[in-house]
Amino acid sequence: MWVTATVVTFVLYALSEVFFHFYNIGKHKGDKIPQKKLVITRAEQFVRNALIITVVFLCWTLLALTGSIKAIVEASLYDKITKVLPILISLVTVSVLLYNNFIKKPKVEYLRFNPKPSKSDFRKEIISKYGENSVALKALDYVTENMNLKKGYSRYNGDDYYVHPIAVAKILLDNAVCTETTVAVALLHDCVEDLPQCDEDFLKNEYGEEIAHKVMLVTKKQGIDYGLSSNMSEYLDAISEDRDSSLVKTADRMNNNSTMENRSEEKKKSKTKETKEQYLPFTEKAMERDKNNTGFYELARTFFAQDIR
Repeated sequence: MWVTATVVTFVLYALSEVFFHFYNIGKHKGDKIPQKKLVITRAEQFVRNALIITVVFLCWTLLALTGSIKAIVEASLYDKITKVLPILISLVTVSVLLYNNFIKKPKVEYLRFNPKPSKSDFRKEIISKYGENSVALKALDYVTENMNLKKGYSRYNGDDYYVHPIAVAKILLDNAVCTETTVAVALLHDCVEDLPQCDEDFLKNEYGEEIAHKVMLVTKKQGIDYGLSSNMSEYLDAISEDRDSSLVKTADRMNNNSTMENRSEEKKKSKTKETKEQYLPFTEKAMERDKNNTGFYELARTFFAQDIR
């Protein structure tokens, strides 16, 4: 009886794991989670739960063999328990699986990126990577000197505005295959829109034509309504053709989405809609063109997807 019950339990359990594997493939199809990851996850769960079942059976068998249970219950009750318990264990096992997969709400650990990295630590990192005469350090100093509270530039949460470009550059340094040029563009990406003295000619003279061109790609033009889907799509399509600009725009959106806590519900809904309709397709295009940063764009897609469910 015990051998049969054990075999039946493990067969039922194995079949249920196979079912839930294919169920989760369909469930997470839109998330594009690698199938290998799903297989590994289910295998880990199978081994873990199989060990638990084995331990339960072994404990019960040990109690039965030593007479520990028989000594405290009547013989007739003991016989009934011995016959029924294996079936109960099988039913409980399947019930737990159903609960974990269909009823229980999994604990979600949201990806977040530091919205306010240390300016001094970031400066040291730039010097360490690129040197004291680097164009990235020059861009950092320009941004911190001109986009601060004293000069009237702040984020909607009251921080110095330069916190935002530093955070964008930090995301890239920590997660992407980027160059000094990429970091400089990240630091300067809002300058043309916000600083009157900064335009394309200024950028060319101070940082060179390449950086100026990339900054201008991510700069929104005056007089264009980017609330219109067609205009936004055209804007992002142009950016997606350039590797560095695509990295910067993606990290820019990641930082913006990390600092939405204090925004109005209307603003959050608007940003969520834009993320779903514009930025997810944008990261797909950018990833196809930049194979060296597939991991970064997968991270970005996961980050965006968690906020639109």
